[in-house]
Amino acid sequence: MMEKKDQVLQLKSENQGGLILILWMIIFSTTLA
Repeated sequence: MMEKKDQVLQLKSENQGGLILILWMIIFSTTLA
């Protein structure tokens, strides 16, 4: 049970990191344009 919770938390943090990266790319491309 605890292991599964850790996996879910890890997955959430990985997804959050990806979203932040995408956000930065959008901001970067709009500031350059």
